[in-house]
Amino acid sequence: MKNFNLSTKQINKFQRLLDYIYGKRKFLAGCILLLFGLLFFTSCESESPVGGQEPNAEETRQNPPAAISITDTRQRAELSRIPFEYDDHPAVLNAYFAKEENQQYVKIDKAEIGDDVYVIIDTLNMPGNNIEIRLHDNNNILTGNISFRQYADAKKDIHDKEVFGELMAVNDGVFSAKVNFIHTQKDGEEAIEEDYRFAIFKLKLDSDDRSKTKSWRKDIYNNEKQQLDLFIIVNAGKVFNEKNVIYCGSNLPDEEKRKTDPDNNVFLDQEGKYLNVGYRPCLCCRNFTEEEFTNIIKGLRDGTQENNVSISTYHGYSLWASSDGIPDEDKTMERFCQVINTSFENHHINACLRKIHFLAQMYIETQYFTRTKENGVNLVYDPYRGRGFLQLTGFQTRSGNWIAGESDSRTKNKTGYLGYKEHSGVDVVEEPDLISNSLDLSADSGGWFWENGKLWEDGNKININLIADTDDITQVTKMTQGGRDRLIERTAARDKLKELFYFDDCEKGCINS
Repeated sequence: MKNFNLSTKQINKFQRLLDYIYGKRKFLAGCILLLFGLLFFTSCESESPVGGQEPNAEETRQNPPAAISITDTRQRAELSRIPFEYDDHPAVLNAYFAKEENQQYVKIDKAEIGDDVYVIIDTLNMPGNNIEIRLHDNNNILTGNISFRQYADAKKDIHDKEVFGELMAVNDGVFSAKVNFIHTQKDGEEAIEEDYRFAIFKLKLDSDDRSKTKSWRKDIYNNEKQQLDLFIIVNAGKVFNEKNVIYCGSNLPDEEKRKTDPDNNVFLDQEGKYLNVGYRPCLCCRNFTEEEFTNIIKGLRDGTQENNVSISTYHGYSLWASSDGIPDEDKTMERFCQVINTSFENHHINACLRKIHFLAQMYIETQYFTRTKENGVNLVYDPYRGRGFLQLTGFQTRSGNWIAGESDSRTKNKTGYLGYKEHSGVDVVEEPDLISNSLDLSADSGGWFWENGKLWEDGNKININLIADTDDITQVTKMTQGGRDRLIERTAARDKLKELFYFDDCEKGCINS
């Protein structure tokens, strides 16, 4: 049977919606309403004193969560079926963990300490109601309410998009959010009215106390299971009419438990349904996963500013928007992660600190991951203006002329486009845009420059990896850019990346490899 995506406030609202769809043929609307009532009538199992037939908890529990799409100004729910109200009784239908993916909140069962996750609470008849949740670990590695951090409620930014606010410490481990409005859809079209249904929490699975986060990671690592098994406890209190809330918890209690715990407000507390939260080793000596890399790039844009406004407000999370030569299929996090991993492997950028410093310099050089070619008209060093992830540039002779690169007569080492041509076998001297039009060459030229692309006065190569190992941002900037240009912004990027890498927990491997 085809699913209908309709609003879910009250049955009489549903009747009005059907009347709207079918004009004045109310007899047909009534028939369809009756048919849907017979086929789908369901709610939660409860001993709440509501007249009529008891709702079926098992059936409700099997109802898949609604898909929630993220739009510019609100969330949009595409309901898989209509969960009919029961005498207008307030209910919590479902609670689950999710991540943001392709403009939707997608249900998940795995995460890592440090990840951002969403908790979705699906309700009925609770518009604007405050919902509280607590997260517990079934393995008791962490006991009691776990005091993760929570992002402040979503607010509209200057582009009229809803974004979650600053991270807040929640020391008692009780998180709060309101049931907010959404648009519901019918067969891909907007329904007539807005509806209130979901409370959405955005949490970061860490503590505001770095030492506590480090202790959690250590406890997880040392435990036999090496993961938390998180479940959700929901408290919706009472609604406006002081009615008790029906909870449709996913673990059906036994007969004895039902007598003392009729509300069943615990969700996901069953084997195979927990959110498994693992320990993430540091990024020394291994590649980024796509998810790790995506979180780092998004976190960097969220956590750095220009004119007191976050970079993500200006650019969102799109990549290479000002690089017309890069094919659209390469402007993805997946491709960005691939080429960075390859370049880092090939050029010994293999320790956390080296990766942090490279990405901090690259972030500024590429104008926040938007350009692979230096901006401007008729630059004095054209055609060898900056290109690639570290803006490979030509060489200025003593007479003031700009050429493709320096060639040291003693060591035969070369710099700039001349040196990269010799390294790669690609004639970027004759066609410099080969670098800026290729994500692979942009990444590789940056890695080559970092390890081999500058010379000391004696003609020997400068390996910026070794300078990055000392964590001297001023010297790294001088070696990368030639001076101290935008040192404050580069330092801010370095510091934010340290946070995103959980650098305090770094095992500091690979430093000398």
